Amino acid sequence: MAHPSSTPTSSSAPNDGRPAEVIDGCQLVRLIGGGGSSQVYEAVHLGLARRVAVKVLRPELTGDPLVLERMRFEAQALARLNHPNILAVTDSGRTADGRPFLVMEYLRGAPLLQELRRRGCLPVREAIELVQQALAGLAAAHALGIVHRDIKLENLFLCDDDHGRRTLKILDFGIAKLVPGATNMDAPPPPAIPSHEGVPIGTPQFLSPEQVMCRAVDARTDVYGAAMVLYELIAGRAAFHHLDDYVELLQAHVSVDPRPPSALAPQPIDPAIDDVVLRGLAKRPEDRWQSAEDFSRALERALACMTSAEFAARPRRRSWITPLLVVVASVILSALATLGLSRVL
Repeated sequence: MAHPSSTPTSSSAPNDGRPAEVIDGCQLVRLIGGGGSSQVYEAVHLGLARRVAVKVLRPELTGDPLVLERMRFEAQALARLNHPNILAVTDSGRTADGRPFLVMEYLRGAPLLQELRRRGCLPVREAIELVQQALAGLAAAHALGIVHRDIKLENLFLCDDDHGRRTLKILDFGIAKLVPGATNMDAPPPPAIPSHEGVPIGTPQFLSPEQVMCRAVDARTDVYGAAMVLYELIAGRAAFHHLDDYVELLQAHVSVDPRPPSALAPQPIDPAIDDVVLRGLAKRPEDRWQSAEDFSRALERALACMTSAEFAARPRRRSWITPLLVVVASVILSALATLGLSRVL
């Protein structure tokens, strides 16, 4: 999936000097990203004079029914997911030559992966606050029965606004899945073409055990992905960073307990944070946090414990008020004693 960004991947016009293509009233300006199935352009909505991003299917994939179904599902899912932490889609359709497209909000900033590479790791509190934003977006998707299935650093975009605020948005619902039994009438129709059987769907470094074993997924699958993201943000390395072999990596997700983030991190990490992250990475879904909201609340409690411990460990400055009161009291008592003695004499 390409990521709308203020940083261009190509400075040329999309049609090599020819007049820029117009898709559904949006004039393409420049290519800003691309993935295996689509390209994303910065564009100008001619009617609104507003900058947008346009995601277009690659021409060579127009005849692939599976790709077409996934893009259709993504468009309908995102159109219903009206949440500040999810990339907004404002329109969709097909180009004159039959390629599906999405018109999306244009984001300024960079993928979370780029931010992590620039800084090495993120302070624990900042990392947790960003992941909590992702969890808020995931909770909205899960409420519609939609499981993202590919939560990773590249699919979390850190946006900057004109006031210095940073908002995290979830991108790319291209391999999202509508879980069986979803009853919300706002949910989009599920893809008519099933995923390939026996093939794990997702990114190897962030796959949950149930994805590796091609079992049913649910909200707890995204909890695992979010826990993997938080692990890497605070430790500066992925939980299984030492495994390059694809098969060994998949086996690790299923049967190897990761070390606590504090064992790899270049910064101190409270044991309460370790515990919350590791529970999010439990092998069995029933042993994990059962929802995005549960995970977020657990992180909030761990932060509170961390704050209390920091306050308790903080050296306290001696106040000048108490010694002064002692001196004043001593003077008064001495004066009273002197006065009493003079009366006796």
